Order: sequence, then C-alpha cells, then structure tokens
Amino acid sequence: VDARTSRQAEIRALMVERARDQFEKLLVPINVRFHSLLFTLYGFLDAHLEDFIDDTDFEEEEEESEADDDSPPEHPFGFRNDEWTSSDRVVRRKVLQWVWMASDGLMRVGQQEHRVAGVDRELPAKLVRRLRSHPTAARAYRTWARKEWVPCVRRVAESIEDGMHLMETIPTDRLAEIFGPKPPVGSGWKFTPRGLFLSWWLAYARGWESVLEEWDNEMYSNLRPKVAFPVGIYFFIVEGQTIVGDILKDLTGQSQMHGSHGRTYHATSPPPAEPPRKKLLRLNSTVD
Repeated sequence: VDARTSRQAEIRALMVERARDQFEKLLVPINVRFHSLLFTLYGFLDAHLEDFIDDTDFEEEEEESEADDDSPPEHPFGFRNDEWTSSDRVVRRKVLQWVWMASDGLMRVGQQEHRVAGVDRELPAKLVRRLRSHPTAARAYRTWARKEWVPCVRRVAESIEDGMHLMETIPTDRLAEIFGPKPPVGSGWKFTPRGLFLSWWLAYARGWESVLEEWDNEMYSNLRPKVAFPVGIYFFIVEGQTIVGDILKDLTGQSQMHGSHGRTYHATSPPPAEPPRKKLLRLNSTVD
C-alpha cells in the first residue's frame, strides 16, 4: 500500500510539473506573443485607417461614437490630453472589426460556424492596392514589417521551437468542432498531424525571412510570404490552455486559466470570499 501511494504521488508530481511547463514554456508565451503581433498590426492599420475604410463608413463611426453618451470621445490612438485613462479605447472600432469580425478579415469570428485556420493576408485588400501604387506608403510598410511585424513572428516561432515537445494533444473530434470537419491539409483530422499549427507557423516564419531577403535585393513584388497566415494557432493554443488548465486545477486546485482561487473572475471584481472561519471559544467561556 505504501509503495502504491508513493508511486501515485510521484506520478501526480510529474503531471503537475509537465502541466506547469506547458503553461510557462509554450502555451502562455505563444498566446501573449500572438496578441503582441495583433497589437502591432492594430497600430499599423490605425495609422492607415482611411486607406482601407471608405470615408462614409468612417464618418458614420464618428457620428455613432458622438451620439453614444455612454462612450467617451474616441481618439485615433486611444488617449486624451496626452494621458491614458481606463475608459479610452486603445484601438479604433473599425480596426478591431476588420481584424476580428469582417468576412475578409483575419479571425472572422461570428462570420461562420467554425473558426478559420489560416488566411492569405495580413492586411485589407484595399490597403494592399494602395501599397502597390504609392511608393512612400510601400516604404513605410516595409519598415513596419521588418522592425515590428517580423520580430513578433520570430518570437512566436522561437516559443514553438523551444517548447514544441510540451504540446498538448487536442482530440480530433474537438479539432473538428473548432475548425470544421475538413482540416486545412489532408482529408481528415484523423490523418492530420496534431502539431499542424505549430509546424505551419514555422513555415510561415521562414517565408517572411525569404521576403526580407528579396527586399534587401530591391525586389519588392512580394509584400508577404506565399505561406498562409496561420491565425488558427490562436484558437489551437487557447484550447490547449483550457485542457491543461482543467488538468492542473484537478491536481492542485488552481491553474493559469482558473486563477489562484481555482476559478476565474474579472480583475475588476472583488476576489472570491474566503470560507467563514470557525469562531474560537475563549478559555473561560461556557458551553451549554
């Protein structure tokens, strides 16, 4: 019995160690760095909003914002009077709408039943046409891509290369629920490598290195890699965090996904109440 209990404790400790390594060395770094990638994209799109949003749409957005008494006046860069406030928007609504909701955007949440695995763009088509016809805008884009976008792509690739052995295997039926019954490559999820999105991102990162080399040689026809942008890695990683979070919660009572108290709650909400403490009787008290 003692040997069995000791072995169970050893296995439990190994499971906890692996789950924590999965969070610390793979899942959380990729999640955070992917959002960093999106924020640098938000900034570029915000600076060029009028280049891909029709003037009428932009005017309607401003009128809607001014008519909404509950919303503060919107500034293009999310601050007022040179000071940041919690009520200011960091990113303009139209930018977020294109990235997350638009049918020709990146994430396309709400546009279809399943999550998109990859897209053949990083920028709106209208903005791409402007970059191809305006040399000054094209130079600004190449500087942004080289100094901001590609470093973020590399950081995600580094996280994958350093922690790919910690990948959490997602069941094929769950992958079909998230991305649809047909995977982006192959005939079915059953025959698709479970690390598809990690491999895909490494190929995407290498594609950007080729584009940069072309630009170094003054060849500017390609604005992006030939490999599709694997935006589905975000949903893949979040699902992995959910699975590992549940495992770690069962083992320790808490996890990165559930918080120190074992359940999630908003940062602006008060922390969960502590269980009531038993009242201690004084030594000279009497009990009936």
